Amino acid sequence: MSSGREITLHPATHALVMRFATALMEKLSSAEQKYGRTTDWAKDDWEVDCQRKLMEHIAKGDPLDVAAYAAFCWHHGWSTSQGDIKYQPWDCAGRKQELPEPGECDWPMCGCDPRANKVIAALQESGILSEPGKDY
Repeated sequence: MSSGREITLHPATHALVMRFATALMEKLSSAEQKYGRTTDWAKDDWEVDCQRKLMEHIAKGDPLDVAAYAAFCWHHGWSTSQGDIKYQPWDCAGRKQELPEPGECDWPMCGCDPRANKVIAALQESGILSEPGKDY
């Protein structure tokens, strides 16, 4: 998407953008080969999942993965603001196990879901989630 205006960048900034674009293309190429997907990102039916993956990759800390999911959101015009993301409810592993008192489970902070535990730990480590147990 070009605005039609001339783009001028300092040579060092231009070099940075080109190096990053090349690294991102290499990362996406590897992912296409590894997972056998090519243009799945172009589908319109995965907004929530794409936004969730973006947040997960921010927590993991790989700028190339973050850039890939940000690019997918950009392509579709989807928000990348954490406040705008439409989260779908997750199933609590404790509830699936039919705990005696499933109402006592405060997923995802309950500790019964190893995936949630990893994401929460990464968010806490990065400072994004500063108050354990607080509803956001």
